[in-house]
Amino acid sequence: MQIEIKNYRGVSQADLALSPIALVAGINGAGKSSIAQAVAAAVTQNAAPIDGIAKNAAGQLLRDGQKRGRCVVGDDTGNATANWPGASVSTEGTPPWASDIAAGITSLVAMKPKDASALLIRAMEAMPTFEQLQAALPKVSPEMLQAIWGVIQADGWDAAHKRSQERGAKAKGAWEHVTGERYGTTKGAEWQPAFFATLADDVELEDLEAEAASAKAELEKAISGQGAAQAEIDRLSEKAAAGLRAAEALAGAEQQLADLQATQDKIAQELNALPRPENGESYVECPHCKGHLVIVSRTEVRPPATGISDEENAARVKAITDKTNEYETARQATSQLSQEIGVLRRQQQEGSAAAQQLDAMPRGSVTADDVAEARAYAERADEQVVRCKAAIKAEDDALKLHEQIITNMGILAELAPDGLRQRVLADKMAEFNGMLERLSGAAGWPAVKLDGELAASLGDRPYILLSESEKFRVRTVLQVAIADLDGSDLVIVDAADILDRGGRNGLFKLLNSTGMRSLVCMTMNKAEDVPNLAGAGLGASYWLNESVLAPIGAQ
Repeated sequence: MQIEIKNYRGVSQADLALSPIALVAGINGAGKSSIAQAVAAAVTQNAAPIDGIAKNAAGQLLRDGQKRGRCVVGDDTGNATANWPGASVSTEGTPPWASDIAAGITSLVAMKPKDASALLIRAMEAMPTFEQLQAALPKVSPEMLQAIWGVIQADGWDAAHKRSQERGAKAKGAWEHVTGERYGTTKGAEWQPAFFATLADDVELEDLEAEAASAKAELEKAISGQGAAQAEIDRLSEKAAAGLRAAEALAGAEQQLADLQATQDKIAQELNALPRPENGESYVECPHCKGHLVIVSRTEVRPPATGISDEENAARVKAITDKTNEYETARQATSQLSQEIGVLRRQQQEGSAAAQQLDAMPRGSVTADDVAEARAYAERADEQVVRCKAAIKAEDDALKLHEQIITNMGILAELAPDGLRQRVLADKMAEFNGMLERLSGAAGWPAVKLDGELAASLGDRPYILLSESEKFRVRTVLQVAIADLDGSDLVIVDAADILDRGGRNGLFKLLNSTGMRSLVCMTMNKAEDVPNLAGAGLGASYWLNESVLAPIGAQ
């Protein structure tokens, strides 16, 4: 693998080969990190790899006084070229590639646990199966599981988690609409409508219905006892009773109509939101160029407009047609129910009129006040029945929504980065830790290990308690392991001078054991002190002095 760098930060010219390891050494400030960054920019195809330097400020990455700079990394399969100040990367063929971790831009130990978990899941292909998801959510319906899995397959676990969050928020909103209160898990399990508190102990809907029936009977009896002509009394009584029945049915019908109208409005909004099809244009042939033209008027023509494909246009027409048919079905249902409500209202009005006529009739032993009192009582009893039915429905709806919310909470927990994916990853960690142990052993270092929380350790000591050189060992072993898993073509290790001689020898043994192309940068005081990798058969060593890189030792 050949590398050429020109005019990048502290480097004027550098040509080197990774065969398989290249060691770049120099004094402090010589530009070693510039070489590491330039190579990282090309192989990650991110021409602004330094935090805090945006692409539009990439001119700062040029060597002072220079107008153009580049880094080319290539092998027999292709090459990648990072250019400055444009901060662009161009490629030919299949160029060498490295992940941000392999290129030393970031480290697993510096990442948030959820991000590190997601990275390891991808690298180790530790994604859960449908059967594992099914076992984790035994109470979720097969239909819901298939829907969730479909989203996972199409858009990924994070998208499925977000969709579940949205579904939970919608269910909470619906619960709060039904109850008029803020949702809470305890409240959701225990909530009852305030109406039930107004009832005496042990009073049920059946009791209220029986009381309403008795009140209606008393009303009819009072009406019939007023001494008017029996036939007229019977006729008016039936109309009055029918009016009461219509009033009872009216509340439910009006609520059903409101629901239908809301559905119709929702369908109308969806219909309006659909993309419109384009009208086809009629073309004529140009007598000169034989191309197509659109006639605008007798004196004006224009080229055809660029539109969508016929297939897309047909799909839009079909979508609009289907949604229009759905809207028409909803509209017809709304219209039919509106007519039925009109009949009920007429029956209610006729019943009220009949009741008024009965009140005005001559009385026998039963007075108009008696009838009015009986009617008021019947109406109150009927209202109690209506309110009780509405409260029962609200309680049932709220409980169903609460159960949906609780189920969705379980789904959310399993879809989260620290849910099922984390547990499956934990099962894979023994395999990964075995890999880390082998790499550590190749270097002659204590074993690097990740625990279930992805916290790193060296030997038995946690990362946070390690010295800086020990932390470097941990980061490097993890870097090489991830690079091997994610298919990176090389690793870039900067600031290796933190290691002593024995540590550096271990580093080269580690890199050599993988056979992976490697770029190592370290501070050295003199060129003669630089390890001769060529002599050891490990690659090549270079000395960076006054911004120019030169090979040292047998090449």
